[in-house]
Amino acid sequence: MREDESDWLVAGNGIHRGQPGGEWTLLGAYRYTVNQMVRQGDMLVAGCGNGLWEVPADRTEPWVQQHDETLTEVMAVAETPVGIAAGSPYGVAISRVDHLGSPRWRSLTEHLRVNARFTNAILVDPTDASRWVVGTEGGVIVGEANGTQLTESSLNDSAVRSVIHTGSQYVAGSDRHGVHLSEDGLAWQPVDGVSGPVFCVASSGDRLIAGTDRGLVVIQGGHVTHTGPAVLVRCLGVDPDDPDTWVAGADPGGIWGTSDAGASWKNHPTPQRVRHILAPERN
Repeated sequence: MREDESDWLVAGNGIHRGQPGGEWTLLGAYRYTVNQMVRQGDMLVAGCGNGLWEVPADRTEPWVQQHDETLTEVMAVAETPVGIAAGSPYGVAISRVDHLGSPRWRSLTEHLRVNARFTNAILVDPTDASRWVVGTEGGVIVGEANGTQLTESSLNDSAVRSVIHTGSQYVAGSDRHGVHLSEDGLAWQPVDGVSGPVFCVASSGDRLIAGTDRGLVVIQGGHVTHTGPAVLVRCLGVDPDDPDTWVAGADPGGIWGTSDAGASWKNHPTPQRVRHILAPERN
């Protein structure tokens, strides 16, 4: 069962496909707690509460285990020049294939302090794929040379759950300090007018959108406005062909969609808890 190229994918208890404002259908029979997904060709790689799984192109086929006994819970996944990087409560890890053809995982961050090892998000720098900007429970760390040379940033006293790159800036959402901006991923400055925990960030044209525990915040031209339902917004997606179409995932609260940049919203309550959203690959 291949999803249509126009389908959105949402992760919660399993992976659902659908359209903003429409119905959402479970792909296959798996209802694992899926924290994050990344596309790898026709396949998906899913970071779950029970490890890392490869989801075949035909989503009804069995998922293929990609974790070992050391990679037990995956919070973040990213495709890098050295393969999939997996972020877990124990750090960022990459794998090699052993003589039996099975992946064996090796941590890159075991020498860091405990909070800086607990990984929530991995951004592969679009200007240099060997450079990773990583959101952790202890702030942002930057990994040069495919994660082998690690530096803690100035944002180092708060959990960071989302990191993106838009235009010439990096954007991070933090628990204690709202939204932060950086030119290099190392030196960060807070955005005025946004406080409290931010669980996800996205860009939409010249706007930044942040998901909070009380709905969404839109940052545009120095102004901050609130929109959406007063729920904890865990994840966001923006249509690559229409910057006014957004999908927000609540935890709990289901899927919320807007086609007019937040002026109006439509809710679909299933799945109830949404943890990650993949917009369609269009353009």
